[in-house]
Amino acid sequence: MELSGLVAGDEYDRLEITGTASLDGTLELLLFDGFSTARGDFFDLLIAQTIVGEFDSLAGTALPGSLSWKIDYLLDPAGMDMLRVSAVPIPNAVLLFASALAGLACFGCRGQGQPEAVRTESSRRLTC
Repeated sequence: MELSGLVAGDEYDRLEITGTASLDGTLELLLFDGFSTARGDFFDLLIAQTIVGEFDSLAGTALPGSLSWKIDYLLDPAGMDMLRVSAVPIPNAVLLFASALAGLACFGCRGQGQPEAVRTESSRRLTC
């Protein structure tokens, strides 16, 4: 699905199915024409009488900063099934987990001797 703005059918693709939509596989989202999403932006990509199944994964354009894509399967006000994709903040638990992994990587250096401070022109970093 291509996204170049927030207006359904005009700036992003939307499917309206009168019957049943069967989902499986990968949903691919592509940002184009210089469009960049912001926190809270959402896209109602599919509306159907009934949605059966779910996408197994999401691929395509990565979001900036600490945002990620979220897929929701909802009911619209008319009672139709709807697939909505939103730009949401990466949960703090994921950021904490990534920090913990970085800490473990540094801890692994201890078995090879003391870390050595290395100074570069723009930063200071530790190496094993």
